This record gives sequence, structure tokens and C-alpha cells, in this order.
Amino acid sequence: MHPLEFTIRDGHPIDGPGWVYVWLLDGRVLYVGATWVHPAARAELHLSNENADPRSVAIRKRLAAPGGTPPTIIGLPVSADADRQALKHALIAACRDRGWLSQEFVEPGSNHDGAQSQDWLNEALSALEPLVRA
Repeated sequence: MHPLEFTIRDGHPIDGPGWVYVWLLDGRVLYVGATWVHPAARAELHLSNENADPRSVAIRKRLAAPGGTPPTIIGLPVSADADRQALKHALIAACRDRGWLSQEFVEPGSNHDGAQSQDWLNEALSALEPLVRA
């Protein structure tokens, strides 16, 4: 068992693990996000019709096709001190280089340069490789 522990200050978590999460649709990367919220909860937030964020709207639109394949979401844990945004953008770039992005890929917004861990990126790509159709 790996208990989840974090501290709340001023209504927001200040520590604890984070996530980079990948939405796969038909074996291709549809979206990559970064959050401190568990990926299952984050997915529910993206799919809520109450969420007007343009990325969430775009994800819902791409999933709206009748009889469409349901997405698979892969949560990749990130240490509390890691720069989740930098890791997310490094993973997107690596997926783009490998030809893994869907033609309908939902861009996450502005690019973010920051410190990233090559070890984390290699582990993330190894976890995704068997699930992605290039």
C-alpha cells in the first residue's frame, strides 16, 4: 500500500505527489496534462459539461462521435518537487518526435521551459510505448 499524503494551506495543496497524464484515443496521444489531482478525478473534471476550459471542450468534442472508442488515460506520477509543466511539455515534444500524437491532438497551451528529468522522461516513454500505435 502506498498512502497518499499532502498538506493544505489557503485552500490548496502545497505538497504531495503530482501527475502528468496522457489521454490515448485509438492508440494515439490525444492530450497531455499535468496536475496534482489524481488522473481519474482530473479526467472527470475535463469531461464535465460545466468545465468551459477550451482544452476540456476540445477533448469532449473529439470524444463525442457516436460509437467512438473510449479513451485510455495513463497517469504518470511526478515527485512533489518536480516541475510538472516542464515534464509535460518535454513528454509532448518526445511524443511528437516519435509520431505518436493524434491528428486531433489538443494542444495544452503555452510552452513551458524548465528543469526536467531525462530519467523520468525515459520511464514515461517506456510506459507509453506498448500502448501507442506509431
